[in-house]
Amino acid sequence: MSEWMVIDAMRDAADPSAKGYKLDDLVTSGAAFFVVKKDSQLHAYVNQCPHVGAPLEWIPDQFLDADAQFIQCAVHGAAFVIDDGACAGGPCNGVGLTALPLLQEGDHVKVDVTTVRELLSPPAI
Repeated sequence: MSEWMVIDAMRDAADPSAKGYKLDDLVTSGAAFFVVKKDSQLHAYVNQCPHVGAPLEWIPDQFLDADAQFIQCAVHGAAFVIDDGACAGGPCNGVGLTALPLLQEGDHVKVDVTTVRELLSPPAI
């Protein structure tokens, strides 16, 4: 079953920009996922470097490189294509970011956070 979270703030965000989101009951060292707005399009990804599993940002909401052309891992400098999360360079070795489904429903924008929970939740004991 999908779990949808409303992210309406991104509709009116600067273009380009990115914003991280936490899930109240999921503790991570950074945002659990993030949304990028570029060319009036929204893209959502799990906040996890595919190389080492670390969060991508060092500073909250700083997911883009200096030119806002790529998503950039703050740990290794790996670059990812904003449109699809594909590896564009660095130690990601062709492995891209995990994309999350987005849904426009009336005046609301929602992201499916089911995959975030599956990837970032601690294993059951």
